[in-house]
Amino acid sequence: MSDIVITVFSARRRRQLDDRDSSLRLIGEDEDRDVRRIAEFASRNRIPYSSLPLRSAEAEATAHSCSIAVGEPAVIFGATPS
Repeated sequence: MSDIVITVFSARRRRQLDDRDSSLRLIGEDEDRDVRRIAEFASRNRIPYSSLPLRSAEAEATAHSCSIAVGEPAVIFGATPS
């Protein structure tokens, strides 16, 4: 039974990494050295994350939904409100 559980967890983790399906979102990775360092840390530790360009429509929508400043680099952990 443990082999099945481990196999399922491993497949899920692989899918998360391949799809960058995660609750960690980075806004402005290329523009901000500190956000880029967090991206490098996440990559080294195989933590899936998604990255949004700083002035993209999706970054602005995410910033509004999280009540944070639009146009500022940010690291968001957790589900974003709809």
